[in-house]
Amino acid sequence: MDTGKDAVPAAVLSLAGFLLLNIAASFCFKESGTNQVLKWHYLILGNIFGPLSLIFLMSAYARMNVGIAAAIAVCGSSVTVQIAFWQVYHTQLTSAQWAGIALATAGAALAVLADKPRTTPAAAGETA
Repeated sequence: MDTGKDAVPAAVLSLAGFLLLNIAASFCFKESGTNQVLKWHYLILGNIFGPLSLIFLMSAYARMNVGIAAAIAVCGSSVTVQIAFWQVYHTQLTSAQWAGIALATAGAALAVLADKPRTTPAAAGETA
């Protein structure tokens, strides 16, 4: 795990790249199922964007705690795709879907916040 001063910005950029390419792949796969004229074009693009997104995710894994990166990636991909589809296709989200978005976001936030280093006398090199 890279812990240098540039690790956090690089990890954030890697996760952002993953999420953006994941959204692009999801749109392509959705369109490949509904647009019969450009079906194969969208399918090929989706199969390019999807694996490319995983390269960015692997980069995030190398730069930060894997559990935190996974929590952000899993939550982020489901939440961002749901919200992107809601915005672009004007789909109606139910109260349960909004609750799911809120719970997933809260879960990722808890995972990130719980990862803060703990300072205890033993960890600080002191004796009790």
